[in-house]
Amino acid sequence: MPKLLSQFFDRLNLVYGDRSFFVRLKARLLATVTLLVLAFVPLNIAKIVWIEAPVIVPRVGINLILAAGCVLCLWSLFKGRLDRAGNRLALTMTLAVHVMVLIVSNSTKALEPLSTAYQIFAFDFVILLVAIVFAARWVATVVFAMTAVGLGGFYIFMLRGASLGPSVRYAADTLMRDGLLSMGFVFVLGIALVQMTEAANQFGQYEQGPDAHGASGPHPLGAAPRALGDPA
Repeated sequence: MPKLLSQFFDRLNLVYGDRSFFVRLKARLLATVTLLVLAFVPLNIAKIVWIEAPVIVPRVGINLILAAGCVLCLWSLFKGRLDRAGNRLALTMTLAVHVMVLIVSNSTKALEPLSTAYQIFAFDFVILLVAIVFAARWVATVVFAMTAVGLGGFYIFMLRGASLGPSVRYAADTLMRDGLLSMGFVFVLGIALVQMTEAANQFGQYEQGPDAHGASGPHPLGAAPRALGDPA
């Protein structure tokens, strides 16, 4: 297994060998995350079968869709299409969870709707972080909108009309209200952090001198900063 992983990343280094360090690092991290999701799929399917979880077929279907999305992501990654690979992984994860939940909620009554809502909320945080870090801005925005609408829709159609006790009802209302606020803050802060990281990377490339095409181009942050003591 270590030898296979070494060969895997060596081949990835060949694809992105002429890119910047930032791009090579991002490609390696995306490949690592995708491999972890792929490794999670068979384990999760085995767990579902072992504990005899309800609505087993849709649950297995979600995992198979995730696996297919990971394969597409790796295929794009080895084609040198880093942005497309991140977009495919983020969108596949979002659609796999929320479309399947929508289908199941319209055909089956949830036995533990609040527990399911917390599971969706946890998955949404992981999906949102993957989209922010690896996908394009517009894809991350679409993913955020889909996760927010999906969580809100589950609350409206599955939790609001369910017969829940006062304490459970309060927990469901809190999850809906504070959960959406938390997701919004994570999205904004995540986008800001990624923007700062990319700006720092561009600044570092500028400071190193002209690019491969022989032109340094405009400074990514505007006018280049002056050292102390330089005349204005």
